[in-house]
Amino acid sequence: MKKALLLFIIILGFFLFLFLLFKDSDILKNVRITTKAQEYKEAEKYAFKNSPFYDKYYKDENVIVLNIWATWCEPCIEEMPLLNRLKKQYSDKKNIVFLSLSTDKDSVKIKSFLSTSKFDFEDISLENFPYRKYILNQLNSKESISDNYFIKIDSEEIPITYILNKQKTIYSYKGKIDSVDIYNRIDSILK
Repeated sequence: MKKALLLFIIILGFFLFLFLLFKDSDILKNVRITTKAQEYKEAEKYAFKNSPFYDKYYKDENVIVLNIWATWCEPCIEEMPLLNRLKKQYSDKKNIVFLSLSTDKDSVKIKSFLSTSKFDFEDISLENFPYRKYILNQLNSKESISDNYFIKIDSEEIPITYILNKQKTIYSYKGKIDSVDIYNRIDSILK
């Protein structure tokens, strides 16, 4: 019993030390502590199949080009003109839709960026805000909740552009897209 109490005090002291060390930093703004029960409840409430993205786009037969981006991501911003040209190239096709989903945690930043009109894709970030983690887990074939961790740290590599069709991920580009390759892949799906 004394060992367990001592271990608890040491762990608590460690977290208190980290808190004091980083209290004025942006690191703690994204820290969230939850129980397994809370995670399961959240995963059920915000499940992929409950998302507006699933209802409006994913369950359709259309080809979906979905770009995952963030306002702070320089490679994401740099590839936007290329993605805009891609969308323009297929503007006469009715069975393809171009969407974007931001990983930003701040909806005000997303709205502000979108008002600059740098990106022509239909952005689904705000309507899918609480579902984003579960949408990305589905696209990456990850479990929403894992029992195999003590402390869980999530990270995302962006930009990522997915080509989806018939409720499957056909291809994904991690990092900037290869313009020739993405045109070829879309053309082969649309035939």
